[in-house]
Amino acid sequence: MSTFGLLVPACLAAGALALAVVLMHMRRRSSRTVPSVLIWQQIAAAASSTSPRLQWPRPSVLLALQVAIVLLGALALAQPILGGSTQREHWIVVVDRTIAGTEAQPRLEAGINGARRLLSRRAPDIERITVIAVGSTAEITYARRPFDRAMATALGDGLSAVPGVADWREAARHVLLAMQAETPSRLVVVTDETPPDGWMEALGNPASEIVPIEAAASGNTLADVRLASDPASGGLLLTGKVGFAVAEPIRLAIGFTPAGTRVPLPWSTWGVTPRADGTGAPFSVPLELPGPGAVSVTAEEQPEVGTWSFVVRDQAAALDVLYVGAGEQPLVRALQAIEGVRVFSATELPEDISRFALIVIDKVVVPRIPDVSTIWIGSARLPDEPVPTAAGSRLPTAWDDGHALSNGIGWSQMAEVDAVALTPRAGEEVVVGSGDAPLVLAATSTGGRQVRLAFDPATEAWSEQTGFPQLVLNIVEWLGPLAGSDRVDAPCLAGAACRFDIRYSGGTVRPLDAQAPGSTLTASGGFVPEQPGLYELARGALRQLVAVNPPAPQTTVPPAATPPGEPAHPLWPWLAGGVAVLLLVEVCLRAAGPNGSCTGRD
Repeated sequence: MSTFGLLVPACLAAGALALAVVLMHMRRRSSRTVPSVLIWQQIAAAASSTSPRLQWPRPSVLLALQVAIVLLGALALAQPILGGSTQREHWIVVVDRTIAGTEAQPRLEAGINGARRLLSRRAPDIERITVIAVGSTAEITYARRPFDRAMATALGDGLSAVPGVADWREAARHVLLAMQAETPSRLVVVTDETPPDGWMEALGNPASEIVPIEAAASGNTLADVRLASDPASGGLLLTGKVGFAVAEPIRLAIGFTPAGTRVPLPWSTWGVTPRADGTGAPFSVPLELPGPGAVSVTAEEQPEVGTWSFVVRDQAAALDVLYVGAGEQPLVRALQAIEGVRVFSATELPEDISRFALIVIDKVVVPRIPDVSTIWIGSARLPDEPVPTAAGSRLPTAWDDGHALSNGIGWSQMAEVDAVALTPRAGEEVVVGSGDAPLVLAATSTGGRQVRLAFDPATEAWSEQTGFPQLVLNIVEWLGPLAGSDRVDAPCLAGAACRFDIRYSGGTVRPLDAQAPGSTLTASGGFVPEQPGLYELARGALRQLVAVNPPAPQTTVPPAATPPGEPAHPLWPWLAGGVAVLLLVEVCLRAAGPNGSCTGRD
């Protein structure tokens, strides 16, 4: 059933002007035909000082027309609508800029134009508008602005398509902040992919409409490209799949960039033939390389399919850990159980620690804070720091569940520990505490992470609980991505956050073929590469290559999460037209003769 509503009901007050029309008709003067007007002029002069006599107006067509014109005009000013919602909405427009495939910018603009048409068509329903642009991060273009049709025309001005993966989590956070209970909200998503499962549910399943961005024109594609060690041959195996737009063979061009160089060398080619039905075909290419470096693969004479890169080491990467102490330490045994970790021991801190990614200082005094990630156990300290005093047996009473060290750990299940009283250093935060006594402290310093434990796992039953190895794993993962057992590093994806070894924090990152200075790396979140290719991380004497590959193909857009509401039909243009017609009729009647004049002459 259609609904009727008024967008500006206060304008109905203009209908009171109809009383003025009636009052004019009540100020009536009679007319008579006489032989001479002389005596009537004298009578009129005598009566000019008195107020005109008010009489109830005689019914007339002109009176009805004039009253109707005023009332219809007032109703038109109130902007009545038929259909849609009688309560105007706050529309939240989310524009996904991460467009996959060719002609990304024209396709994004076409999708934005679709959203503009939707907003123009539904303008009477919209009170306020928020626009959120989503790329590798989500940004609010403007929030809760009063809406007018000019804003629909300007929607998306200046937005450009970017490669990569949309940050739907950050977009959801902005949407939730924009929603307010007192105003109904409608979500409009402009995208060429499917939002993640549960995304709409996390927003409370708001009324929503999806404006699809057309898929890219079909062409040959590369997908699922991987490079890994081949145990059978002792070399490497490059695998993937070719999608064919035309059932014609293509050749893959494989390049190799030796370590320490910047220019890829043509290494080999490999032909891929479509299946008999013309569909895609997998490929598997064995590779033998002379040493460490980077492998790249693309299609000959078809750069639009993209380039995939992989960094190859001469052996599986290892995370070297130095233990400084004198006793058996279960924390060290837990570190040794992690794949890719190698542990070395010393009784004191050496001068050169550049090869180590992590230092464990076990209840000893060291001359300085290492400029790499460090775990301090119990009474471990600097020479100028006081000897920690005993804090007694402690159970956790407060903790930070959002900290990286808390992943997968139920601190409430932690056994009682004999703690020492630690004084937080500058920049340290308490991850786990017991009353006013910190049990686990953490900080990020130049070149690494700092973790201090107020207890010794070697003397506590807690080291036998499942939470202890999880804490050790969390510490190692906090340092950066785990190396694994393969000599091919895991690549990053364009447009998505790329984690790196924390030792490069404060250093720089730049494309390998770029000459300009790189951008600074910060410890939180990783860096977000916009384009595929090889990137170089640098800090001091440290150097590392990182491969960045095209994002995975995006899926098709689903139907709208909720059916579009009935559009509102504005009635004011029809009312304005009716007023114009009545004005013409009133002019014609007045031109037909003096009878019925609003001055009341008969």
